[in-house]
Amino acid sequence: MTKNKKFKIGFILFLIISTGLIVYSNSIENEFVWDDSAFVVENEFIRDMGNLPLYFTQKQTLAKGSLAGQNYRPLVPLSYAIDYLNWGLNPAGYHITNLCFHIANSILVFFLILLITRDRIISLFASLIFLTHPLQTEAVTWISGRTNVLFLFFSLISLICYITYRKKERLLFLFFSALSFILALLSKEMAATLPLILIVYDRFYYRRLKVIPTLLGYLPFFAALETYLIVRANILGRFAQCAWWTGNMYTTLLTMLKSAVYYIQLLIWPAELCADHLEFPAAYSIKDPGVLASLMVLIALASLIFLLFRKLKYMSFAILWFFITLLPVMNIIPINILVAERFLYLPLVGYAQFIAVLFGFFTIRARNNIIRRSVIIMTAVALIVSYSLLTMARNTAWADVVTFNMDIIKKYPGNHRAHSNLADFYMHKYKNLDMAYEEIQVTLSLSPEHNEARISLAGYYVETGRPNKAIQELKYAIKMQPDLVAAYKYLGAIYTWQGNYNEAVRQYRKALALDGTDRETREALRELAKRVKGPEKSHRAWCRAHGA
Repeated sequence: MTKNKKFKIGFILFLIISTGLIVYSNSIENEFVWDDSAFVVENEFIRDMGNLPLYFTQKQTLAKGSLAGQNYRPLVPLSYAIDYLNWGLNPAGYHITNLCFHIANSILVFFLILLITRDRIISLFASLIFLTHPLQTEAVTWISGRTNVLFLFFSLISLICYITYRKKERLLFLFFSALSFILALLSKEMAATLPLILIVYDRFYYRRLKVIPTLLGYLPFFAALETYLIVRANILGRFAQCAWWTGNMYTTLLTMLKSAVYYIQLLIWPAELCADHLEFPAAYSIKDPGVLASLMVLIALASLIFLLFRKLKYMSFAILWFFITLLPVMNIIPINILVAERFLYLPLVGYAQFIAVLFGFFTIRARNNIIRRSVIIMTAVALIVSYSLLTMARNTAWADVVTFNMDIIKKYPGNHRAHSNLADFYMHKYKNLDMAYEEIQVTLSLSPEHNEARISLAGYYVETGRPNKAIQELKYAIKMQPDLVAAYKYLGAIYTWQGNYNEAVRQYRKALALDGTDRETREALRELAKRVKGPEKSHRAWCRAHGA
C-alpha cells in the first residue's frame, strides 16, 4: 500500500471514529433502563470473573429472573463482567463499551464493502450510513443492546476473513473465519445466517469454484452451527421461546410479512421510533390489506434481485443480505418478540450497501455534469447529517426510566408494559405511592393478567398497611403464572414480617425450586432456619442439604 493510500485510509478511519463519537456523545450519561436491571444491575454472576465457566454451562448467568432462560449467549455476561470489573455499576462505562463496538463495526463495514466493491467512497458512505442511522440507537444506546454490537463484530470479522480466504486461498483465513463465527453464535443467535451469506457471496462473485473444495469450505460453519444449536437446546431445555404469536404458524407468518415491509419502511423513513412495538397489528387472513400490500412489495423486491443480478450485482447482493439476515427474527421458530428495531442491526449493513452503491451509480452517470454530481454529493452529505441529528435526538429517549417509558407511551398509549415499568419505578425508586398506584391501575385496565403489575400492587398494599390484601394479589398472580419467582419471594417476605415463619419457609422453598441460583432466597432461608420451630425443625437440615 502506497503512502497516499495509507493516508486516505487513515483519514477515512479518523472520519468514522470522530463521527461516531460526536453522534453518540450524548448517550454516555444515560442511566440503566428497561432490561438493564436484569442483565447488569441485579445480575450477581457478572460481579465475579470466577463465574466464567458458568456463562457457558448455565442459562441463569445471562440475566436475573425470567430473562435468564430465554437465550444462550455466554459472551454477553462475560462482556458485562469485564465492564463490572472496570466500572462497577457506573452506566457510563457500559455505554462506552457499546459505542466502541459500534464504531469498530462501522470500520469493519467499511473494509467489508471495500473488499466487495473496491471503491473507497462507496465503502465510506455505506459505513457512515450504518454508523449514524437512528435505528441503531436501540442496539447501541441501550446497554442491554450489547448482544447486537457484540455478535456483529465477530460476524463481520468472520465474513472479512472468508472473503480474504477466497481471494488468497489460504486456509489460515478460513480457520479464523470459522472461529469468529463461533464467537458470533455465542453472542447472539442471529449470527446463524452467516453460512447462507457465504454461499450467496460465492454464488455472486465466485461462480466458477470447484464443487468439492467449496463444500468442504462450508463444512466448518455448518458443523459449528449444528453443535451450537444442540448445546443451546440442551442448556435452555427448549428450542422455540414461545408458542405461535397468533395461535398458528400460518397467521404468524402472515403477520411477519407485514413486519418485513414495516422494517423496510423504518429504514427508509425512521420516524416515530419506539423501543417496544407491543401493539404491532397481527394478521389473520391473506385478504388483510396490509398483508396484500406487503406481498406486492416483497414480490417487487424479489424481482429486483434478479433484474439487478447481472448489471448491478452489488445492489442485488445487498437486497439478499437484508432478507437473509432477517430470517432468524421472522418467527419461523417462535420468539418472544414480534417486532424490534434492534433486529435490524445486521440487516442494516445490506441497506447501507444498497444506498451507497445507488448513490455511486448516479455519481458515475453524472461524472460529466458538475451540477448533477454536486447535487448527488450534497444529497449524500445531507442524508448522513440528517441521520446523525435524528440519532442524537433519539439518544435522549433512553436517558432514564421515566423518559424512556414515557416515550413508549407517547408512541403507543396502550402499552401496558411501559405503564407497569413506571409503576415499579415510582414505587421503589421515586417513593411516590400515589403515582405508582395510578400507573398500576392503568396497567391492569389495559392488561388484567399483567402479573408484574399485581406484584407492584401488592407492594402498594404493604406500604399502605394492608398486608393481607397484598397476599391476595400475590396468590392471584401465582395462580395465573405458577413459575413467578418474584411472587413467592414477596410472599415469603410478608409472612416473615408477620411472624408466620413456617409459611415463609414454604414460599421461599418454592422460589428456590424455580430458581436455584437466587442468593437472596438462600440468605432468607438461612435466616429463617434460626427462627423456625415445631414441625419445621428439619428446616436447618434442609438448608444445609440445599446449600442455603
